Amino acid sequence: VVWSSGMAAAPIPEEGLDLLRGTTRYWLERGRTHSAADLARAMQFLEATTRDVVTSMSGFDAWLTPTLALPPQPVAWFTESGDPAEDHRRELAFTPYTAVYNMAGVPAASLPLAEVDGLPVGVMLAGRPGEDGPLFSLCAQVEQADPWNRRRPPRPPAHD
Repeated sequence: VVWSSGMAAAPIPEEGLDLLRGTTRYWLERGRTHSAADLARAMQFLEATTRDVVTSMSGFDAWLTPTLALPPQPVAWFTESGDPAEDHRRELAFTPYTAVYNMAGVPAASLPLAEVDGLPVGVMLAGRPGEDGPLFSLCAQVEQADPWNRRRPPRPPAHD
């Protein structure tokens, strides 16, 4: 509700709607259906969830989750259905872990620490609100222990 209400508030002229991607138009149209009461309830939910997340994290130096719920997908996978609602469901299924950190305003970083079929698979480290420094320090230590920046994708076979 918050996201789509924000889209609906954007000053987009009607003649510019054709220039938007299908998922953007989908969010805009959904936002136009929400009332002020819907938005107020959604904001209360976000604030309560943020408090819960921050409280839950307070006893830890960092949280570790996957970055993505699925291995890397072809770009077309997100839009091949042609249905913006389905595209959105796929996006949510692909990235369920990142939204909570964005919503709670906590520092987070994704580090590519593994590979599947030569493609990077990341882990997400999140720290306490306002404590970016310790999180960056932890990320640097992880990168030193497993220097992913030296990895290279496999070369495609040479064609004669």
